[in-house]
Amino acid sequence: MPIIALLLPLVISVRGEGCCIGTTGNVDNSPDVTVDIADLVYLADYMFNSGPEPPCPEEADMNGDQSLDIADLVYLADYMFSGGPAPVDCPPDVISPQILPLAIGNSWTSDVIEYNEYGQQTNHYVSTGTVVADTVINNRAWYFLTADTTGADSSLWTNKIDGAWAWTDSVGQPEALMMKYPSTAGESYPVYDITLTVESISTSITVPAGTFECYYYRAHIPIYGTVGKIWACPDIGVVRAEEYGLTLFGTYLAKEVELLEYNLVAP
Repeated sequence: MPIIALLLPLVISVRGEGCCIGTTGNVDNSPDVTVDIADLVYLADYMFNSGPEPPCPEEADMNGDQSLDIADLVYLADYMFSGGPAPVDCPPDVISPQILPLAIGNSWTSDVIEYNEYGQQTNHYVSTGTVVADTVINNRAWYFLTADTTGADSSLWTNKIDGAWAWTDSVGQPEALMMKYPSTAGESYPVYDITLTVESISTSITVPAGTFECYYYRAHIPIYGTVGKIWACPDIGVVRAEEYGLTLFGTYLAKEVELLEYNLVAP
């Protein structure tokens, strides 16, 4: 599924649901909520052997810095074997700001223009989307976003400690990190066969809905080049997006999306 197709129904608002209980450390999400060698092995396997993601990433954020990296593994090993500091308290249910804040009832309206490979405009329409419902998968709240009232065009999203994730069509790895947040400029990460790079964490974008300070994400494929661009504002969502089509000679601008207006439900 194209990245822009996943991101089109966005500009959301206000709450992400956590799944951590008490303190961090129960990386494997065992029912007895103990912290033991199995948690250390689980985290090491995830980081170095492409093992499964922790069922509740907040539980693996041992040092509470809202990112999963080697520091968390060292923290856990130090606690278990060297008398290091105890696991930190779980993060609050509401983490703000978020690059894609989610709440049922949020709505947004975007202007969409489509082009063919010769740069000619082929379609121009307005898309209104709404966060219509939520569900729980692996102890985490996921939110349905529909691009029309019939729900024919919908996507499923959640916020984790490292950014906004989408539920995709992939069978083996259905969850994909689409917008890493927080991040640093220049950081790259894979989304299947596409690489996403955080080109900037502070780019001013003006669209009909206003002027926003945005993260700028660029999606690209080796040989072909850029296949998508996303400008997203924390606590607002996607402000502008571009999708690029592929030809034998490279890529071309196939779709432009700009935010016209939005309505965010109060937390």
